[in-house]
Amino acid sequence: MAEQAYTGIRAVRASIRVQPPYVHVQMMAALVLVNNIINAISIGLASGVTFSMVLASSHLGTFESKVHAEDLSHSLQDLTVSMILCSVGPFLYQALLEVAVCIAQPFAIAGKGVAPGRIPTEKLLHHLEKDLRDIEYMSKNLPWWEQAYFKPKN
Repeated sequence: MAEQAYTGIRAVRASIRVQPPYVHVQMMAALVLVNNIINAISIGLASGVTFSMVLASSHLGTFESKVHAEDLSHSLQDLTVSMILCSVGPFLYQALLEVAVCIAQPFAIAGKGVAPGRIPTEKLLHHLEKDLRDIEYMSKNLPWWEQAYFKPKN
């Protein structure tokens, strides 16, 4: 029974240490970036057309053709719909990106300055320092052979 418990503990520790790849998170970040660029272009084009129609209808520009009030109304409606669509999409993608980060690191502890999805730099540095100390100790205390060297000893 104790062996089964120990095996279960090892399985849980192994699942905590193994993190899913960040491919999904990187894909979501790229998707958010491309979507934001497309939305910026779309809202820019829609606002440019609408403002040119406003200028043409108020005779402030050098426009020769006359704009009807109905066309101006449709253009303003198109701009409003475009603004709504271009602002709702990025909010949804940002929410999905946050979910993807939380999925990538499910055992991260939130709070106390520690956010899910952060890189555990302190822990990695601690393990690196420990490994370097062990390597140095092992290289100085070789059991049955001489320490290797690349330059002849003087």
